[in-house]
Amino acid sequence: MLLVLLFGAGRLHAAATQTATVLVFSQHDEGGASYEARMLVTPRFLRMDNGKDAGGFILFNRATHTIYSISQADRTIMVIPPGKMVPGQPARVSERVVRDRGRFPSIAGRKVVHYTFFTDGKRCLDVYAAAGLLPAAVAALREYQLALVPEQVATEAKTPPFMRSVCDISNYIFRPARYLDFGFPVRQSDASGTTRQLLSFHTQVPVASVLFSLPEGYRRFSVRDMAGQAAP
Repeated sequence: MLLVLLFGAGRLHAAATQTATVLVFSQHDEGGASYEARMLVTPRFLRMDNGKDAGGFILFNRATHTIYSISQADRTIMVIPPGKMVPGQPARVSERVVRDRGRFPSIAGRKVVHYTFFTDGKRCLDVYAAAGLLPAAVAALREYQLALVPEQVATEAKTPPFMRSVCDISNYIFRPARYLDFGFPVRQSDASGTTRQLLSFHTQVPVASVLFSLPEGYRRFSVRDMAGQAAP
């Protein structure tokens, strides 16, 4: 795996490189098979893909708070620009976090604690977090989750009331980063059945700088374009 990251199967050995934290996860969505997911974290970018250098990926520019979703098959880039943040959780919504007193294997010398997050009495999220583990990755994930909020608000507005979930509204709009308050999530599962577990991580890994570039010649669009509105 590291050989692919470093040399791109022999094709990227002459390319410029930079160091990144590389995280590999096993992810499972309800009703589907497990698959590998990878994150590359640098001070400027967060890249998420399927563990391969080629193919589609999501790129988050941490400086501009802009998210790009790249589809290699369609040769398109969906742009999610920065938007206005929403206020915090309404006071009438009740939140509760329950800490499991059980003991779990530590990660890199960091204690792992199981937390369960409830909103209005509904179990919305289970997280096994390691305080002090990978703080740079925690910061990048927090920025990404907050940058997604305006888009999540627009999506929720189009969702029929009978399909809305208090967990989705809490997890993605009002409190999208609350699961990061207790450390790096080495395992997490939400109310929809999606589970993600950390398999491995490496810091200060040389990776090709081109992995943080947007492909040329791809058509760009935004959700506003799809809705018939002018893109910013």
